[in-house]
Amino acid sequence: MEKNFAEKQQASTKAAQNEKALYNEIISLEIDQKQQIKEDMKDAQQLNEKQKHYLQEAKDSFNKANKVSSQIKTAVQDIDDTKEKKKATAVVQLMEKRQNVFESYYHQYLDVLKLNNHLYEQLQSKALKASNLDKQIKKINQNYKTMKEQEQEFNHITKQYNQVKSQYYNKSSLTQKRINQMEEDRDKDVLA
Repeated sequence: MEKNFAEKQQASTKAAQNEKALYNEIISLEIDQKQQIKEDMKDAQQLNEKQKHYLQEAKDSFNKANKVSSQIKTAVQDIDDTKEKKKATAVVQLMEKRQNVFESYYHQYLDVLKLNNHLYEQLQSKALKASNLDKQIKKINQNYKTMKEQEQEFNHITKQYNQVKSQYYNKSSLTQKRINQMEEDRDKDVLA
């Protein structure tokens, strides 16, 4: 169920890379290259909007997958075997931790997109102040740093989650085909 999530996240990452390349081009241009700056700004803002669109689609896909997975929460209450219940609870806890990290990442990403858009507006302004621009860039860079940390945490938790889930399902006698699929998915990072 998370394949669509991963695809949308990868599309968002690609748009972000393209936007960053445009940003680097914009700041390397000379002041008298106004037409090129204007065109690049427009393209960068369109890429910013694409990222927002892909991010929302990724969130929707992640939430759908999480909703299906969260059904295990109610089933855990019905498990009588203490060891099995403990293992199932570990799956649920990692699932919830993963959801929380993604929600934080999602909101951080939205903030970055707003900041980037504001930066492009500032760059187009005739009343541009270097000190404001510098503050904006520092804020954006700090948010990107935070996002990178969240990506790493999410990917780490995802690996743990997939491993614990696979082990639990293996002990619960699920079909070998489904276990093999989970093991293939286990090593994939979802956020990039």
